[in-house]
Amino acid sequence: MHKLITVFLITGMIFSVCAQTRERPNIIVLLTDDQRLNSLSCFVEDCVIQTPNIDKLATEGVRFTNGFVTTPICAVSRASIITGRYASNNRIHDFDTPIPEDVFIDSYPARLKKAGYFIGALGKYGVGVTPLVKNTFDVFEAQAGQGPRFREYKGKTMHDTEWLTVKTNEFLDAVPEGKPFCVQVNYKEPHGSTVPDPRDDEVLEHHIFEKEEMDTPEEYEKIPEILKQSLAHVDYYVDGDGGNLNAYKRNYFEMILSVERSVGEIVKSLEDRGLADNTVIIFLSDHGLHFGDKQLLGKWTPYDESLRIPFIIYDPRTSSRKGKVMDEMVLNIDIAPTILELAGTE
Repeated sequence: MHKLITVFLITGMIFSVCAQTRERPNIIVLLTDDQRLNSLSCFVEDCVIQTPNIDKLATEGVRFTNGFVTTPICAVSRASIITGRYASNNRIHDFDTPIPEDVFIDSYPARLKKAGYFIGALGKYGVGVTPLVKNTFDVFEAQAGQGPRFREYKGKTMHDTEWLTVKTNEFLDAVPEGKPFCVQVNYKEPHGSTVPDPRDDEVLEHHIFEKEEMDTPEEYEKIPEILKQSLAHVDYYVDGDGGNLNAYKRNYFEMILSVERSVGEIVKSLEDRGLADNTVIIFLSDHGLHFGDKQLLGKWTPYDESLRIPFIIYDPRTSSRKGKVMDEMVLNIDIAPTILELAGTE
């Protein structure tokens, strides 16, 4: 009972930021992959890159300093985002199992579709796909797995982020006149399986990254034995080149630059279409990432580096909370009920 009350309190707190109007808002969910909290200039002043387009969502919306996922595994977290349920309740415990039908019918896309919204999913859906899922979305150009780094589209080779920008515009073109819409744009960046956009590659070539404060043998010795033998420690030496993370970090931040460009272009498209004043934008990641902290790399650990994420809600319909910074804890399971509240749906 305590957990239930806590979830309602958190959801209500987020919703209080996003005052409703008579007209139902459009909603865009921008979801990145493996993004740490301190990888955006709106969260840390000395960030190695500048992210003005994403920062603008924060300075004109609400920035949550304590946004967390409930499970730091991409498929499981994405199921939690879509359903508003913990892993123990959404029944996703691996990378192949689709969200069970009795759970998906109560997901935010399914409930919004029933409420008359035009629904879309683009990019890395990240959870198993069933006919029910495909039939629920009006536009479903997404995949269960990682998807390609580059896509051939209309005679042009596009980086994943550029393709997602184009597909978001096509989705907006397809929305029936006068109908509210909701689209989840799923970036696979800055996941290690992909690469920077050629326009951003080598931007940080000459930058030397300092080691994280807790990237020491002493901090490693403090962690439980099971983590000492985990993939997160193995990756520190394999992907991290024996603890030299400079190339790894450079690629990571360069990939965020392509997301930053895409966000700016999507917002500009909303403005050009006259949709910006009634479109709520939610920005978050499916989990965080270790940068050598405790001599670990990757995620799948119970530490802040793995669980803590950027979390921004921008609602142009209200100015009372513009630029608000909130320290209360919010979770990935709060996204689905918040979206339904915004839409005026049970």
